[in-house]
This record gives sequence, C-alpha cells and structure tokens, in this order.
Amino acid sequence: MSGALKAVPGVKTVEVDLRAGTATVVHDAKASPADLVKAVNGLSYLGQRGAFQATVLSTGAPSGNQTRRSGKAGALQVDPNRQIVFVVQGMT
Repeated sequence: MSGALKAVPGVKTVEVDLRAGTATVVHDAKASPADLVKAVNGLSYLGQRGAFQATVLSTGAPSGNQTRRSGKAGALQVDPNRQIVFVVQGMT
C-alpha cells in the first residue's frame, strides 16, 4: 500500500498504521484525494483486485505545518503541503 501511494505524483510521505487500519499521506497540490483513494482501491491482495477500500477520514495541514520567515526581507511563507488520513477496510 505504501508503494502504491508513494507512486502517486506529489506524495511526500506515507505512514500506514495496521492496528488502526489507517494510512496518513502528506502531499502537495499535484495529488488529489481522489488520486490517493484510487491508488488504494486499485490494489490487489492474494489475487483479489479491490481488496482494500479507502475512505477519507480527514484532510488538512500536516502536523507541525508552520508559517516561517525566509529571505532577506523575512517574508512569510506557508508550507503548501496537505495531509489526508484514510481509513482502509481490508488492511487487517
């Protein structure tokens, strides 16, 4: 599952929690929630296509996403990355 999500253009990091049945993905604007759901739902397991079903649990700014100053003028910049958390049926 991690590999399929990391293959989606724009994905920065992937964390899969088997106990909770969730996947957390940090991505930029190149990856949409629909792209990420499609990547999970298209996986097969033991020859069974569609073995996993992803449902978006939450979206927003990643933890620790902060505005920071940069450059000589100290201009404020906001990290453009987004975070999405899925609940994934069939993962455990």
